[in-house]
Amino acid sequence: MKTSDRKCADAGFTLPEVLVAFAVLTVSLAVLMPSFSTGLKGVDRSTFYGVAIADARSLLDRIGTEVPLVEAEWSGVAASGNEWTIRMQRMEPARPRQLRWDDKPPIAIPFAVEVGVFNSAGQEVALKTMRLAAAEEQEAR
Repeated sequence: MKTSDRKCADAGFTLPEVLVAFAVLTVSLAVLMPSFSTGLKGVDRSTFYGVAIADARSLLDRIGTEVPLVEAEWSGVAASGNEWTIRMQRMEPARPRQLRWDDKPPIAIPFAVEVGVFNSAGQEVALKTMRLAAAEEQEAR
């Protein structure tokens, strides 16, 4: 047998070499898979927060126009599929320490407003603000 024929016969991989290569590949994939999973969870989480903040801001914009500014709590489901709650609580207006006889009643009444948006996975976004309602409108209710 010529030396060139022996080189052709020896070309290629043996079974143990192929098995070791597969073992190395399996271990490296096992190490990398959790990082891919974590990355996908992060994408899902950031997508939820982006949509939830948009839903919450939209709900805040509706307060005082479509949603009356009264002490109450509402809930529902947004077009995105997220559930939401709106809580409004009347706050006592700030008064000066010494009241005089000519003090007038307040012209606006502050309300603490909290909008929460959440999904079935337990993720939640809450926005809090304060809104003012005309005191005349509040007396009429």
